[in-house]
Amino acid sequence: MKQLVCDLGVQLRGHNLGFIQNIIRLLNERGDGLEDREITFLFNTPVHEYLGVQPNHDKINVLYITDQENEELEKCTKLTDRRAAEWLLIKKYAGQQAVEEVIILELDQYQLSIGASTTPFKVSGIYFRPHYRIETIGSGLGNRFKYWLWRQKKLALEYYMCRNKSLHNIFILNDSRAVNAMNRKLGDVFRYLSDPIYDYEPVPTQIRQTYQIGKDRFIFLIFGAIDERKNIEVIAEAFKALDPAIASKAALLIVGKVKSDYEMSLSASINQLKVSQPSLQVITDNRFIGDGEMETLFSQCDVPILLYRDFFVSSGLLGIAAKHNKAVLASTYGVLGELTKTYKLGLCLSPKDISGIAACVSRLVNHTESARVDGSPFYLSHSPNDFLNQLFRLNVKVA
Repeated sequence: MKQLVCDLGVQLRGHNLGFIQNIIRLLNERGDGLEDREITFLFNTPVHEYLGVQPNHDKINVLYITDQENEELEKCTKLTDRRAAEWLLIKKYAGQQAVEEVIILELDQYQLSIGASTTPFKVSGIYFRPHYRIETIGSGLGNRFKYWLWRQKKLALEYYMCRNKSLHNIFILNDSRAVNAMNRKLGDVFRYLSDPIYDYEPVPTQIRQTYQIGKDRFIFLIFGAIDERKNIEVIAEAFKALDPAIASKAALLIVGKVKSDYEMSLSASINQLKVSQPSLQVITDNRFIGDGEMETLFSQCDVPILLYRDFFVSSGLLGIAAKHNKAVLASTYGVLGELTKTYKLGLCLSPKDISGIAACVSRLVNHTESARVDGSPFYLSHSPNDFLNQLFRLNVKVA
């Protein structure tokens, strides 16, 4: 069986580059299990410079779209236009390679294109943001309508996507409830996929020394691609509400590449926080962080903050925190909240609850022992090899 694995939107934001690097690395390590297939990866042109890992197995290949094709994608001013153009390229390369299955590593943006198409190949992929978990956060009729409308729009897109009879395996990360419910509603194409927790070689640095954080300060970490979703405005308001005696014992460390159109909002929030709470140490590091440095940050911080705004799915950072037995402050909503509660991985509350966040921060600073959890059951149940077997069906013989 010939499979084409596609991601034409890889950027040095977040960790999708590390995600694909690890998939290729794990496939390279497979001495067997690939006899009945040929796997080709298709990426946008800039990935060639940063991929850093090459196939060493005769069943694995990597292709890149041409420079001209990449330039045409970059000219698209609307995201919907870019995704439509990417879908045409995926179909083109799938035809050239005569593949039987296309696996899209981020399926969400292609729902319209898939629903409008008929394809000679099977269509599979990872679907990150299904309608099923969307629920109302906060009160008020207008607020309830906002979330209801969002959910209905997502559901309509899913119905449209499922018109394509070539849909094969649509994977949802860490959410068997959503898989079961959506299979009943939309047809039996949705599959459970465990979000893998990878092990990276940590960078041999001390973050307290790097960021000049006092040895007695309790470090709260906000990490990743820094944009509105990180909910920093609300978190800053919660830190403003701290007793100064608590603030003097804490540090808020914000590390990751800041989205360009969010820089002014972030700067305003941080400056106001520093003025309101001068005894609090606030540090920002606006750059892309590699996987090894991420490992170091999570191993040496005290509590990662995962209080994302309007976020209802799983987060790979929960797994990194669990691996290092770090309690998280997480949104109580969606899969992230459910996993945090089920595996006892930290404290959950509404991402809009300023006083509640402040109370949790105070509790953690005053009772530092509560920042430690046993994350091993979650870590061990999300192995990269299980993920690989599920995504590629490596234990299933295919024609």
